[in-house]
Amino acid sequence: MYGSALPRLACASITLVLFALPVRADVAVAPDTVSDSYRVLQRLGLLKTQPVAASQARQPATGPQPVAPAAGERVAVTVSETVVNAVPRPAARNQASSEAYDVLRRLGLLPAEPGAAPKATVRRADVRVLVEKSKRRLYVLRNGKPFREYPVMLGGAPNGHKRQEGDLRTPEGVYTLDWRNPRSRYYKSIHISYPGPQDRLRAEERGVKPGGMVMLHGEHDDPAIRRILRRRARDWTEGCIALNNEHIDEIWRVVPDGTPIEIRP
Repeated sequence: MYGSALPRLACASITLVLFALPVRADVAVAPDTVSDSYRVLQRLGLLKTQPVAASQARQPATGPQPVAPAAGERVAVTVSETVVNAVPRPAARNQASSEAYDVLRRLGLLPAEPGAAPKATVRRADVRVLVEKSKRRLYVLRNGKPFREYPVMLGGAPNGHKRQEGDLRTPEGVYTLDWRNPRSRYYKSIHISYPGPQDRLRAEERGVKPGGMVMLHGEHDDPAIRRILRRRARDWTEGCIALNNEHIDEIWRVVPDGTPIEIRP
């Protein structure tokens, strides 16, 4: 019994001794496995230098040993070069993105490239507002062409040019939309620059007040009247130009302050 156990113990002891021995440098290791392991460590940021060539890793321990590199001497790639090479570089822009950047620069939404020659800028579209009282229509014009069209309602006595305060007429002529009120009694409003110098002069000659506060504005503030006017449009203002609330919202977005408005008979 003891005799049969002795060979087994001897084999186990030899196995333990073999596993305890340090791995020699001349043990063959697959170079692909070494390279792949280094690459994984470099991607994880755990290794900043490139691995030594596999042929050097397989160099036998016998014979002259390689001299250790001096301080600062490169082994494969210095840390500083590795860090620099690890910084991502912007990819080259294709032609489409380059053209898009140029358009944004011409519109003034991006600064010009340093040292670039000045380019012609794109002019802002010429926006104007036209009201034709006889048609009860308001047009937003861009570069002289109709861009939006809306039905409107006028003052209670719409015919003719406004001459004085309280005559319920909507003025005629060329004015400016010069400021706006987002909390108007009639939803939102944009001011028309009536009276002009000539309007004041004529009113002074007649000894009357020219009136003022003529606006583009939204619907009536009374819900019942608003529903009636929705079903059957009619002139109801004191000389202003009224639109549906959704229409004044659109005009609010596309017509900036300072836009000319022409009101025709």
